[in-house]
Amino acid sequence: MALSWRAVLIAALAAGVVVAGAAVLDEALETPPAFCPDDVDSDEPEDVSSLSAPPRSGVALFDVAGNGDMTDRGDQLDGRLPNTFTRDALICQYQRESDEELGSCGLSTKLLATRYAYKVYEFSSKRLLGEFELLGHGRCPTGIRELPAGSSSLNADPDYPALVERLVPLLT
Repeated sequence: MALSWRAVLIAALAAGVVVAGAAVLDEALETPPAFCPDDVDSDEPEDVSSLSAPPRSGVALFDVAGNGDMTDRGDQLDGRLPNTFTRDALICQYQRESDEELGSCGLSTKLLATRYAYKVYEFSSKRLLGEFELLGHGRCPTGIRELPAGSSSLNADPDYPALVERLVPLLT
C-alpha cells in the first residue's frame, strides 16, 4: 500500500521536530568551558564547567559572547602577570559596544570606543572577588588598511596591561 502525501508530510514534520528538539536539548546540556555567567548582569557563576583546574599561571581569562559562548583568551595574559598573585582566578570578559569613534584605521575604517566589563572569581570557591569596566585601547590592529565590503568599523581591542593592573589588588 502506497503512503499518501499527507502521511509523508506528517512523517517529515515529525522528524524535523525531533531533530530540532535534540539540537535544543544538546545545547541546553552542553557544559560550558568556564563557569562564567552567560550575561554580564548576572553574578551567579555556572554550576559546572569543563575547566577543572586553573592554568599554570593561576589565572584563566574567558571572553563571553552575547550568546553565552566562551572563548579562552588566557594567551593574552602570557608574560604579563606578576608572580605576586596569591589567588587563582577566573576572569570573565564581556564586550560592550559603542558608536563613539576613537579614530580611524585606514581610509574608511572607524575605530569604535569599546568598553569591556570584567568579573573576577576565585577559582576554588567561585566567589566573586570584584567587577569593573575598562575602555579598550585606541590602537588600530597592525596591517589593517580596509575592511571587507559592508563593514566600516572595528571595535577597540581589550587593554590587557590595564586589566593586569586592576587584577593586582584583587589577587594579591
